[in-house]
Amino acid sequence: MGFLCISIALDLIGMSDSDKLDATGPDSYRFIHHRHYLNGFLDALELGDHVTFVIHDWGSALGFDWANRNRDRIAGIAYMEAIVRPVTWEEWPEAATPIFQAFRSPAGEEMVIEKTFTLKPYYLYPFFENYQTMRWLNIDAHLETLNTVAQP
Repeated sequence: MGFLCISIALDLIGMSDSDKLDATGPDSYRFIHHRHYLNGFLDALELGDHVTFVIHDWGSALGFDWANRNRDRIAGIAYMEAIVRPVTWEEWPEAATPIFQAFRSPAGEEMVIEKTFTLKPYYLYPFFENYQTMRWLNIDAHLETLNTVAQP
């Protein structure tokens, strides 16, 4: 019997090069909005009952939420850099606190949505930190690949 695996990378609405909502503001791009689009996306794909999520960062909350509401359909979850419990600012690393507080400020929407502020520095950091043990790559070529959507 054969095994079929389909890998799908979803860019959240309004993030990076994905479509933006017509009206943005302090009530835009909340968890409930992303949940609505994710539910519609996954329903349209008709993935069946053996879904495995590989989830990352704050998108993990969406994946955990979907998995909790669809327990009979989830086969497994791999997660990275997920917030799995409430965290206070005092628990954040001192060096990271200012940038994450800025994301929560009035300037945060532009930083994340229009400028994809965090991608390059955080993506490159491991290569600078462990440059002797990690293979160098062309970040711009990889960003182009990451931003390309395959059409059926």
